[in-house]
Amino acid sequence: MRPGSRFHCGKDAPVLAKKLQFGLVFFQLLAIWATTVYAAASPVGDESMSACCRHEAADIAQLHKSADRLYSQFKPREAVAELLKILHTDSNNFEALVKLARAYIDIGDLLPENGANWQERKLKEYTTAQEYARKALRVDRNSTWSHFWIAAAVGSIAVVSPVSKQMDLSTEIRDAVEKSIALDPKNGSA
Repeated sequence: MRPGSRFHCGKDAPVLAKKLQFGLVFFQLLAIWATTVYAAASPVGDESMSACCRHEAADIAQLHKSADRLYSQFKPREAVAELLKILHTDSNNFEALVKLARAYIDIGDLLPENGANWQERKLKEYTTAQEYARKALRVDRNSTWSHFWIAAAVGSIAVVSPVSKQMDLSTEIRDAVEKSIALDPKNGSA
C-alpha cells in the first residue's frame, strides 16, 4: 500500500494487524462459547416456545450471524448496527452486549490520532464500550467476559487520559482482570 492511501498503516501496521487478529480470534471464540452456553440453557424441544418467540429467536440468531460476518470483515460500525437491533428486541442479550463493548473498543482504536479532538473522540467510543460491558455485567455477574470487557474498556480510557487519571483507573482495571481470571482461570485473554 502506498503512503497516504486509505488503508496505509505505516509503522503501526504490525500492531494494528495483531490487534485485529486477536479481535477476530476472540470474537469467534466468544461466538462459539455463547452458542454452546445458550444451547445448553435453552429448553429441549420447540413446543415450549410460542411461534412469535421462535420467530424472534431466529431473527436474533440471524442478526448475530450478520454482526459476526460484518465484524470479521473489519466493519465494526456496521456490526454495531446489527447488534443494536438485537438489543431493541432483547435489551438483556448478553452476547450482544459483550460484542458491542468489543466493537466500540475497536472503533476507538481505529480512530486516527490526529486532529484537535482525537482523544475526545476515542474517549467517547471507549466510554460507550464501558457502558455496554457494565450492562453485560448486570445481566451476568458471573461471566468472565463482562469483567474482561470492563477491564479492556477502562484500560482504553486510561490510555487517552492524563497520568493522574490513569493512576485512579489502574485499581479498577486490576480488579476487573482479577475477577475475570477468578471466574475462568483458563481465560487466556484476561
